[in-house]
Parts: sequence; C-alpha cells; structure tokens
Amino acid sequence: ALVSFHAYRVYDKEAETNSQWWLQDVDAWIPTLTGLVQGGFLKICDKPEDCQEDTAPFRLLFWDDVSTELIECLATGITPIYFGTASIEHYVARNVLFLENSFQTPGELQQLVMKMSSPDGVLNHGTRVYMLHESNHHLGMEGTSLS
Repeated sequence: ALVSFHAYRVYDKEAETNSQWWLQDVDAWIPTLTGLVQGGFLKICDKPEDCQEDTAPFRLLFWDDVSTELIECLATGITPIYFGTASIEHYVARNVLFLENSFQTPGELQQLVMKMSSPDGVLNHGTRVYMLHESNHHLGMEGTSLS
C-alpha cells in the first residue's frame, strides 16, 4: 500500500485537544477505510509498532487542526492526504504550502487514495507530487533560515 493511516494516533496526548474527524461518524468512514485496506490501497496501523518501518509516501490524516503528525509528514517528505478543515486550509495558505490532497467525504477519500495508489496514478501524478514535495521543502528551509 502506498498510503498509511496511523490510527493509533487517536490516543496521542494531542488528540485530547485536536480531534480526528473520522471519529465523529465512525460508521460513515469504516466501510471506506476497510474497502481501501482490502483493495491493497491503504495500510492501517493500530499501534506504533505496526508502522515503525512505514515507507509509504502518502499518509492519511483526519486531524481537526494542524497537528504534530502533519508537520512530521512535511518534514520527512511524506505527502499528506488530509481531511480539509478550515484551520488546516488556513495554515496551508498562510505558510504558502502546496498541499492539494484534501477530502471532505468518504467517497472523495476513496477516489483520491485509489487515484494516487494506482499504477496510472503513480505514473501520472508521481512527478507532480515530487515537485510539490520539493517546493514545500524549499519553502520550509527558507522559513527556518529567516528566523
């Protein structure tokens, strides 16, 4: 699977103040997540040791606000596929990040993950994803040198 979901992060201390959207309506999200796992598109980690050697280039995020996990993804070169909340969209715009893989519904999530994980998706979107990653890295490096 090219996409991983670190579901165990719902138990992080941060989750006490920064909720995850899929938990607000579990019944709506579970069939989509299960279908993506069964199709080989998604790996779900129920505990940290399940993803210690996670090399998936994409990470599924459901945080309500900017999270440590989002920042970790950007810092390590993982492309986030994220639930597009107003606070995250504001953060992305304010920091001039190039993140376009957001979703609002289980159907949008399924289409996005399948598109990015398919051989055609990797071939057609791989270069664009790499260029976006490099742009974000460059912007991040400029931001740290200004401080």
